[in-house]
Amino acid sequence: AFSSLAGWFFGYDQGVTGGIVVMSSFKNDFCVGVYANTTVCDLPVAALPSDYRRFLVLFTFMYNVGCFIGAMFISSFVAEKYGRRAIIFTSAVLFLIGTSIVIFPPGGSKKIIILILIGRIIEGTGVGCSSFSCPLYASEIAPTNLRGMLSGFMQMTVVAGLFAANVVNFLIQDHKWGWRLSNGIILIAPITIMIGIFLCPETPRWLFKNKNRESAEKSLKRIRQTDDVTAELDAIADAIQEEGDHFSIIELCTTKKMLERLGVGVAMHILQQTTGINPVFNFGGIIYQSVLGKGIISLLILSG
Repeated sequence: AFSSLAGWFFGYDQGVTGGIVVMSSFKNDFCVGVYANTTVCDLPVAALPSDYRRFLVLFTFMYNVGCFIGAMFISSFVAEKYGRRAIIFTSAVLFLIGTSIVIFPPGGSKKIIILILIGRIIEGTGVGCSSFSCPLYASEIAPTNLRGMLSGFMQMTVVAGLFAANVVNFLIQDHKWGWRLSNGIILIAPITIMIGIFLCPETPRWLFKNKNRESAEKSLKRIRQTDDVTAELDAIADAIQEEGDHFSIIELCTTKKMLERLGVGVAMHILQQTTGINPVFNFGGIIYQSVLGKGIISLLILSG
């Protein structure tokens, strides 16, 4: 459950973006005086200056680039070499740094906008790392009968974080620091993770594979709160031994059993994206603000 705190900042950051871009505080920092005057910056999205519309797209796109980098290139390396706790800690640090770069610099300058976009990449990298590391950690410390539930618990925190973001957006939308406060509140989660993750045990599986059986046994006894862990430790040993021979990419794509699993995993992610839910929450605030004049409320209702 503690590791799933990362799901909060994953979901929160997904939910907060669509609302903050229609706040007056956001427009005052990144549109008014930078690309146009107040009157033009309050126009519907189609009439906004093209450079500002490009910035709004990049504000989301760079975050997704960071997510890709974190999940694809950083997570597995850190998790395998330094441990599961290390990659969870890394994800929290990256998110903290990235979000700080986004919310603390003053607005009103195109040079600052470049810095903001760099911050979004770092922020997304942290989220990408967390989406890999937290379910992995939960699955490796959970008992067999709870593994599915605890591995999926992060999904619940993602959805809860998304809803919380829209509630916060609604409550502080008119504050002069509205978008900064809304973005900054979630920093409580990564700070908590950074302080507390090393109070949690390393996973027995990683310890067995990278250190020794004794370290894994000590961790497992701490997690299960019992000295009778021989059977489970033997099962971990057997699983690691069976996985010793890694599949090549060619074998992965030609072995029927593995191809079926790969197909299910890939199809789930593709179908999830084709529902269009991410663009709705990323750009729904602007769209509904242009059509209904109530972008933040509309997102709040959708997320609920």
